Amino acid sequence: MKKAFIFFILFFALQFLAVLFPGIPAAIAYAVLGKTGVEPSMMKAIPLILAAADVYTISLFIKKGWVKIGWGSIKKEDRWKVCLLAVVVLLGFWAPESIIEDYVPEDKEMSQLFASMSTSVVGILSISILGPIAEEVCFRGGILKALFDWKKNIWLAIILSSVLFAVAHGNLMQGVGAALMGILMGWFYYRTGSIIPSILIHIVNNSLCSFLAFTYGENTTTSHLFASTSSYAVFVAAGSVLMLVGIWMANKTFKHYTPLKSEITERTEEEIENFEMA
Repeated sequence: MKKAFIFFILFFALQFLAVLFPGIPAAIAYAVLGKTGVEPSMMKAIPLILAAADVYTISLFIKKGWVKIGWGSIKKEDRWKVCLLAVVVLLGFWAPESIIEDYVPEDKEMSQLFASMSTSVVGILSISILGPIAEEVCFRGGILKALFDWKKNIWLAIILSSVLFAVAHGNLMQGVGAALMGILMGWFYYRTGSIIPSILIHIVNNSLCSFLAFTYGENTTTSHLFASTSSYAVFVAAGSVLMLVGIWMANKTFKHYTPLKSEITERTEEEIENFEMA
């Protein structure tokens, strides 16, 4: 539990400082000079600093051995299939999950920041690639695994890591979606022993969000993209079916895979193996 908490604080501190670093001088300059152009120009540094924080997070977790990035128990011939199923499940999940947008209050400042980042190359890189990898390395590879080692209860680990994942997003609308998607990504990680499927799910999700924000603006919800309520209802229903079918196929594929093991289980099996060899 302590290790999971440290991982969360470390990630939160890096992300918070990345936003705060240009934000404080921008606010001071705006208050002293009173120029409306000062703040936006300084805030353009946020995507670059966030990207640097993401790269540092990824390299730190790998260098310290806190996370293993590999294919786990996924068979070589199944890699393309698992990746395809991960994307299919995510695309299906997007439909019912979009209902949240119409009922949960939006954080306008976060939406504006997300939309502004979606207009620059560095911002898109941070949102769509580096951010998802850093978050999966931390929340699935680090926090979920640490929680699993702590209580040996995988669903407790998945749910708690998803809640922390939601809290890290800093607003209710993104938080609810993040919690639900965190459960989905945690399940993929547990069943395969690899964070690659969850990284792929996260990358596709954020890329779609960035594309929609860039194309339709920050205030557009998925339901507003449809001409009528009935067509949106069909979209939600079809997406739900696609998600369930994808999960069923994934579960069938994972049937003969070795799921993620807790640290004590790995240690016990290693001790037994060493004893038998002796």
